[in-house]
Amino acid sequence: YKIVHVKSVENIAENLSGITYSPDSSTLFAVINNPEQIIELSKTGEIIRKIAMQNFHDTEGIAHIGGDSYAIIQETSRAISIVTISEDTVELDANAFRQFNISTALVANGGLEGVAWSVNTGLYLANEHSPNEVIHLPLSSFNQTPATNSGNVMPHYFKNLPVDDISGLHFSELDQLLFVLSDESRSLLAVNKQGEVKSRFNFDRTPLGLSQSIRQPEGITMDKNNNIYVVGEPNIFMVLASKAKAQVRQRNTSDIGRRYIFSPHKTVVLPLFYSS
Repeated sequence: YKIVHVKSVENIAENLSGITYSPDSSTLFAVINNPEQIIELSKTGEIIRKIAMQNFHDTEGIAHIGGDSYAIIQETSRAISIVTISEDTVELDANAFRQFNISTALVANGGLEGVAWSVNTGLYLANEHSPNEVIHLPLSSFNQTPATNSGNVMPHYFKNLPVDDISGLHFSELDQLLFVLSDESRSLLAVNKQGEVKSRFNFDRTPLGLSQSIRQPEGITMDKNNNIYVVGEPNIFMVLASKAKAQVRQRNTSDIGRRYIFSPHKTVVLPLFYSS
C-alpha cells in the first residue's frame, strides 16, 4: 500500500475520530468527539452532510452494521448505541436507540476507542489502554443484549496485543482478519479471530510517512475495493491504495519494497504486512 490522497477536512477544526464505510451509499461516516457530531464524507474527504448528536458524550468510533444501522461508541461510559442513519437523517438522539455498556473504564481516558463489525462473528470493541485489549461480543450475544441499558455485557477478550494502545478497528470479511490501529505504537496489526497476531505493519519503518502526515491516527476502515481510509486528529483524512492501483493512479512504477499475497477470492493484490 501507499498513500494516494491526504487532506485536511474543511470546516472541521479538530477531534476527528473513528470512521466507517457504507457499501450501500459508497460513502464514509466519521465521528467527532467534541462537539459530538457525525459527518458523511466522499471517498476523497469532501463533506456531504453533518449530523448533529444529542445525549452522546465523547464519541470515539463508528461501525456500519448493515443497511441504515450503525454502532457508535462513547469512550468513558463505554456505551454502545445502535442507531439508524437514513438518507435524510440530520440529527440523532441517543435516548431514541438501543444502548448497552461494556463494564466501566478503569482509568480516565482509557475507555472504548474503536469499534468494528463482522456480519458473521459480531461486534469488536477496543479498550484504549490499561489494559489495551479487544473485546469481542459474538453475534449470538450481541443479538441477545438488552434493548436498553439494564446491565453490563460480559464478552470475550483478546488480551496482550503487542501495542501500547488501540485507537481504531476494522474487520475484513474477505480475509477474516481484524485490523488493529495503534496511535502510540504507530502500528497496524492483522489479528485472526482467535486473537493471534498474524502480521504487523509499522508506519515509521515504511515509505508511507504516516507519522509526518497525520499526528494522531484515530480511525480506520476499508471499502469494497480494498482501499484503506485513516482519519485522525486534528482533522486529517488519508487514503491508502494497493501499490498496483496506486501505480495506475499516479503512473509511478517505483518499487517500495513490499511483499504481497494474492487473494483466492478476488483478482486484487493485498498487503502482507511486515513482521515486527
